Amino acid sequence: MATPVPPDAKTLTNWEEAFEHYTIPQVRALQKQIQNDLGVNGEKLRALVGESYRDLLHTANKIIEMDDSMQKVESNLADASRNCNYRLMEKKARNVKLYQERVMGRNREKCMFVAQTAVLQGCSTELSRLLHRNGPCLLATRIFVVLRLVLKSLQEKGTTTFPIIASLRDQMTCLRASLLRHIDHKLWMTDLPTNTLVEGMCALALVKTSSPADLLRHFLNMRSKAISGTLDPSSLNSTAIHSALKIFHSTLQYTEEIFPKKISEALQQLKSKPLFDDTELRAAPGLNLEINEQWLPEDIRGFVPWVRHDELERSKVNDFVRSWANRELDALNESVKQALKDIKDIGFVVDLRKEILDSWNGSKSKLLHVVIGSEEPRRKLREQLNERLVELLNANADKLNRLGEKIEKLAIQPKETNADVTSLWSDALLGMSLSNGAALFRRTVKATIAGHDTSVKSVIHETRLWSKSIVQSFGLVKGIAKTEKLDEFDDDEFGLGSDNAQDAVEDSGRLLKALRKSLEDAYKALEGRLEALVREFEEKATQEEVTTRAIFLLRSIRHLRQNPPRSAGSGEIIGLGWFAKSLIIRLQVLVSMGSSMQALSLFRWALRKRKWEKECPSVPLWEGAPRPLPTQPSPDVFKFLHELVLVMGKAGSDIWTPATVQCLRRVVRDEVWVIVGQEIDGRKMKESPKIGDTGAENTETCASDNAAAQTGEYSKAEDKVDEQPKAEEGENLAVAEGEALTVPNELKAEVKPPVSVAPAECPAISSSHVTQLLYDLTYILKYALPKDPATSEDIVLQLQGRFGVLNDEEFQRIEASAGEYWKKTSLLFSLLT
Repeated sequence: MATPVPPDAKTLTNWEEAFEHYTIPQVRALQKQIQNDLGVNGEKLRALVGESYRDLLHTANKIIEMDDSMQKVESNLADASRNCNYRLMEKKARNVKLYQERVMGRNREKCMFVAQTAVLQGCSTELSRLLHRNGPCLLATRIFVVLRLVLKSLQEKGTTTFPIIASLRDQMTCLRASLLRHIDHKLWMTDLPTNTLVEGMCALALVKTSSPADLLRHFLNMRSKAISGTLDPSSLNSTAIHSALKIFHSTLQYTEEIFPKKISEALQQLKSKPLFDDTELRAAPGLNLEINEQWLPEDIRGFVPWVRHDELERSKVNDFVRSWANRELDALNESVKQALKDIKDIGFVVDLRKEILDSWNGSKSKLLHVVIGSEEPRRKLREQLNERLVELLNANADKLNRLGEKIEKLAIQPKETNADVTSLWSDALLGMSLSNGAALFRRTVKATIAGHDTSVKSVIHETRLWSKSIVQSFGLVKGIAKTEKLDEFDDDEFGLGSDNAQDAVEDSGRLLKALRKSLEDAYKALEGRLEALVREFEEKATQEEVTTRAIFLLRSIRHLRQNPPRSAGSGEIIGLGWFAKSLIIRLQVLVSMGSSMQALSLFRWALRKRKWEKECPSVPLWEGAPRPLPTQPSPDVFKFLHELVLVMGKAGSDIWTPATVQCLRRVVRDEVWVIVGQEIDGRKMKESPKIGDTGAENTETCASDNAAAQTGEYSKAEDKVDEQPKAEEGENLAVAEGEALTVPNELKAEVKPPVSVAPAECPAISSSHVTQLLYDLTYILKYALPKDPATSEDIVLQLQGRFGVLNDEEFQRIEASAGEYWKKTSLLFSLLT
């Protein structure tokens, strides 16, 4: 259905025409069109009128208010014109004058007394309030002056007998004391603005009528009391010293800023106008001067403060300051010295040093640098601080003595070698947790390999604690030079920045030198204690427990040598290549002797049990042509070396560094030669039938004196020491070229030289035993325990030269065979290689 088209509303004159000429739907459409047009037009009208409506409304209200005001003004003007005529005004003036003469004249004295009493009470209350709230000193002093003036006026009139006046007079005495304490407290403070401090001095001048010189003297006196109170011996610490220095420097700075110019200007301004012209005084609520001022006497209302205004010259100020500063610096130096005695922490002293010197160098007062001179006091402070640092460094280094005591205590305790060291193949180690990067497992393996039992771990722990404290001290002392910045005081007109940095570098170097000297002395003292311990071990070298103790001591010394105090950025603080070097050689001898004692005893017993006069049991195993010769050492030699290696392994593989093994070789080879010499000395040769011969009779020949002369005495030769390879774990020690081996006297007594036996009593020795003995000695002395091949060959040649059982070709065969057999069996005796 199509929408009906509405008619044009402009063509209609009235509403009846719409219903007469159009249909109902067209009329409804016309109605909607008209309603929409009305809405649109309404919106347009509101948009046009709404912007200026509020302004129009406000303007209308203003017009109404102006109309009301104009009517009021016209009414008031009409009333004034009616009342303000000449006659009426004259009449009012006469009436006022008559009132003042008749009424006020009778009560004036009473009103003045009441007003002054009210001012007194107000002054007392207001002054107490200001003092309680730490108010301005100058305002409180002005109120006190008003109180004093009014009370003096009442005293002159004889009205002080009233109880309230007497009470206020007593309060004035207390208030004066409180006001002076309040002013002194202001003079104590170090962080006040200069203007506030000047007001406090002006207040003091009003109360005491002081001159500028008196004010300066009182100010310095108060600052002295402040410094003395800060440096109280009962609570003396670094904070107190820092506060005292702050007070000292602020005093000099305040004095420079205030005296003499600024204080003179302030006093001049103070007496340039009447007291009651001060706006703060008039605004004090407790005085109520708007009402009470008119009843005060004229001399009070016009009172002008009077202060002594003597001229204070700069030279006099400098003299005052110089005298005061010298006295306070002496007290400060003494306090610093006293405070440093109770400080045990090096870091604390370093921080205190920095604070004190920075505070000193940071002072911007010309009086410090020009009048007093900053270098000498600063030098004294530096010397005191550096001396205390040296004392603390020495005390810290001397703590190494505790380690020496601990080592002595552990060294004399009976214990079994490596009794509490976990085996590498123990169930506890194999079943250990591998969490956290297997840290525990790695530490245990490292301790096992290094032979760190409980005693050694205790020494290591104590060493680490001490080294940590030394490294910390080293870092703190070295940091003195690093923390100083060259540009910190570049803008200082006195050029103290570079001097401060240079002093820091010098102090740091001097302290580091003192630390190294203290460490060297401490290590020397420890070396002396250890040497006494080694000497005691050497006196008891034949006792079994000495070996265990020597091993413990050797491990402890090795750890100390390998782990000197080290700084992260500077490496070793002190080199310990010299420390206990001779003691390690002596301990190596003790360990070598103790470890070889059991094997040598077994070897000596085996040789004594041999039946030298009979054929060697191993002859059927000999090989070679044209003459069979030994191809392996005798079982006694193998047992001897096996027992020796077992004892060495029980002591710990970490002990057997190349230097220690070389020492063991020297000890064992010398003892082996002595034992063999004791067994064969004086024996005569008994010829044995050659292998393969039958029916040949043995021919016996007695060793002649010439043979004995060829061999000479079986004494130990002075062997030169080979250059030792670099020892593992930092133990790079070797006996010097030509240095004799140190053997304790007890062992020397046991080692007896061969005893000559009369020819008639010479026992026999078979040639086969001699041949086997030559092979055994070649195997032991030249290959298993080599020291000097030439010397080893000389020893064997002595035996060969005495008995002459082998020719040169046969002797070379034995040497080659012994060397080949050593190659096959050397892994069985790995600790000896």
